[in-house]
Amino acid sequence: MKDKILHIIIAYVFHIVFIVMSFAMMQHYHDALLLAFIVLGILYLIYWIMCNRKSYMPWNVYGHFGVGVVVQVLLNTCGIVSEDGGLFSGLGQFFYVVFVVIHAVLVGLTNLILYVIHKKRKC
Repeated sequence: MKDKILHIIIAYVFHIVFIVMSFAMMQHYHDALLLAFIVLGILYLIYWIMCNRKSYMPWNVYGHFGVGVVVQVLLNTCGIVSEDGGLFSGLGQFFYVVFVVIHAVLVGLTNLILYVIHKKRKC
């Protein structure tokens, strides 16, 4: 139970950090924000796999992760986070939203694959 709460807190912290970073960096440093999200997203995926490998991570942890994804996407698509500047205004924000969704799908697929493996081991 304690581990589940810890994983939920880590998922929310991951999203809160990027929400704050998107408010601070999206307009002028969107490329650095995209790079940071890709690097830390890969590290978060590795963390998810490592934690899920020893004992199955419940789906409600992924549900809380999904809440953070929805909040990030809504903040960026509804114009609450100001769009990036430059020649192709808004393109960096578009890629950021795409990367957030791809990351959520990858974490969900990882959880599904490891869930199936966990069920096969029990049978």
